Amino acid sequence: MQQSNFYHACHLTRHKVHSRDRPFTCPVCGKGFSARSSVRIHQLTISVLMILLLM
Repeated sequence: MQQSNFYHACHLTRHKVHSRDRPFTCPVCGKGFSARSSVRIHQLTISVLMILLLM
């Protein structure tokens, strides 16, 4: 495993996005994401789809 040094903790967090870990999950469907922002985008997408399906 390659060792990396990060000056700021946020840089390490961003770097973890490239790993296969998916610690953030959608509370509605359970799909896993590597970034919290991706979960938020996913939630907006599925909420819009649900609204369109109810029309």
